[in-house]
Amino acid sequence: MKYEFLFIDLDDTIYDFQQSAKISLSKASDDFSLPEEKRNYALYAEINQKLWDDYSLGKTTKEKLVVDRFRKYFEAINFKEDLAEEFGKKYEKYLSETAIILDDSDKTLKKIKNTGRKIYIITNGIAEVQHKKIKICKIDEICDGLFISDEIGYTKPDARFFDYILKKLPFVTRKKSLIIGDNLLSDIGLGINSHVDTCFLNRKEKNNSYDLIPKYEISSLKELFDII
Repeated sequence: MKYEFLFIDLDDTIYDFQQSAKISLSKASDDFSLPEEKRNYALYAEINQKLWDDYSLGKTTKEKLVVDRFRKYFEAINFKEDLAEEFGKKYEKYLSETAIILDDSDKTLKKIKNTGRKIYIITNGIAEVQHKKIKICKIDEICDGLFISDEIGYTKPDARFFDYILKKLPFVTRKKSLIIGDNLLSDIGLGINSHVDTCFLNRKEKNNSYDLIPKYEISSLKELFDII
């Protein structure tokens, strides 16, 4: 067994974050009477991703991020910036209630689990939201543990994130571990910083704009069986 311990990202790896976020943003926009002509998910997604990248690199905090993404978005579309914090809470509520699995990922994980391997979820997401999502998706019934930056105090790609995991799971070895995710900066960066093999899930054939080279690259989680 080449890899016994799989550490898998959640958003846009197992769970369709983009589609769920789009639905949640639309629902929150309805609640706050945001005019249809001002709604722009692509713009919000760009702002949100930039702030999450900053969070991964320790350039902002979660508390600041959850407000700033809507403050910046509202500023860009000329809407009420003073509603950013309240809007963000409503959005997070809808996001935690919206669970869409990507490409039968749950079935793939069950098959991997049946081979005797251990599966752990690693995420930089907001703890309350992530806990609710994995229960709705029933991923909690498949995985052997969940590690959230919000709870452990370090974000991917900080090597201390994986050091924390090793302290909690003393039977895990770096050599037998594989980190899988769709984000080069946080997921592949974590593996490189932690001296753990990595697998980049590149469903949309993204260009690698970072100086971060994964050991493996796949377009579907099903391809993991050729690696592990």
